[in-house]
Amino acid sequence: MERIIVKPSIEEILNYPKVVSGHQPIFFYYGILLKAILLNKHKHHIFLIADHDEKDEIFTWTIDDNFKIHKVFFLKLNEKIIFEKFPKVSKDLLFNFYKNFKALSSKKLFEKLEMAFDLAFCLIKEIDNYSDFMISWAFKFHNLNLNVKKVSEISKTDEFKNFVIEISNSDFNKKFNEVLLKLKRKPFRLLNEDELPFWKIVNNKREPLYRNDLKNLDKLEIRPRAWTLTLFFRKNGWAFLHGKGGYGYDKIIEMIFDNLSP
Repeated sequence: MERIIVKPSIEEILNYPKVVSGHQPIFFYYGILLKAILLNKHKHHIFLIADHDEKDEIFTWTIDDNFKIHKVFFLKLNEKIIFEKFPKVSKDLLFNFYKNFKALSSKKLFEKLEMAFDLAFCLIKEIDNYSDFMISWAFKFHNLNLNVKKVSEISKTDEFKNFVIEISNSDFNKKFNEVLLKLKRKPFRLLNEDELPFWKIVNNKREPLYRNDLKNLDKLEIRPRAWTLTLFFRKNGWAFLHGKGGYGYDKIIEMIFDNLSP
């Protein structure tokens, strides 16, 4: 498995044979956008859309002429569901967001961003899938041409299904809990007995996956958790470009993987 490089230089990232990164399909702040900009210069990359994560609201921030900050909602749901099950984006939804953003923003700021809305209204004529729309909007606005893959699509491949079986036949559960018990500050909860480090999709939401569930493997919608997503790529020779949060759980996965029984 590829090793962790702390604070790699831009040259190290660009010279690595295969690099993957990604984020949820939300409004990008510049910390997220930086990963996309770097990957845009890499010949062999994947930008993952984490459409298996859950949200119940999508929003961004703006500032008015009096320098007061406002939260502007793009979408609000009654409960958390995974992105891949989000309702389709409509012209009315986009127009309401446009009106609210304009009303709450300073005139100078809105003038600079109006072209972004022009682009969005063009895209909505062709794309209504939520994740596809949000990512296309961000990348076209910033003139980025990336190799985009959705986690939901990768999770349907035979390679991923074989990975799930491989982990289920190992002592990952035991090693994972052993590592966490040694940590003073635990970033995750312990796995329950026979619980696997994956999600199953039930009624548009994520639920823990158990070994017994695999009896109906072909009927399940299985998605990785954060640490098994990075493990899936790293064990296949990909460098995973993380921020601080991902770096924290990747260290734990490395400790587990080094002591994992076949």
